[in-house]
Amino acid sequence: MIANLGSDYDGRFYLFHSADNRPTGRPGKLEEAARLIVGQAKHAVDLVEGGEFEKAVSIGGGMHHAKSSFGEGFCIYNDVAFTAEYLKQKYGLKRILILDTDAHAGNGTSEYFYHDPGVLFIDLHQDPRTIYPNLFIYSLSLYSLS
Repeated sequence: MIANLGSDYDGRFYLFHSADNRPTGRPGKLEEAARLIVGQAKHAVDLVEGGEFEKAVSIGGGMHHAKSSFGEGFCIYNDVAFTAEYLKQKYGLKRILILDTDAHAGNGTSEYFYHDPGVLFIDLHQDPRTIYPNLFIYSLSLYSLS
């Protein structure tokens, strides 16, 4: 119950999230903030798709490191992937473009849609060997395959 108040870990954090950026202080608040970011992204989509607004901005979003069942970096949930899936499921969109311009490679979002021909994921980022998520080993394995 203490974890729900944001005061302590329940000891199972490692099952769902990498330890690379384990929060300190009030760790439960990180999960709460992640839920709020996903919720505001959903609300932004509904406002635009419902015709109330032409554009919407989702502040604090872009948690592109989170994978479908495992968080990475400071990203517990992937609001980018959620939003694309929500657009497909609720509003029937068949083609979606995700343009990721963050300095870090959006490895989680990439994994979500790697085999989905309806989602074009363009990721402009700094060399991942020099910044999180440090995909140096992954890059080497791809290079050796070519």
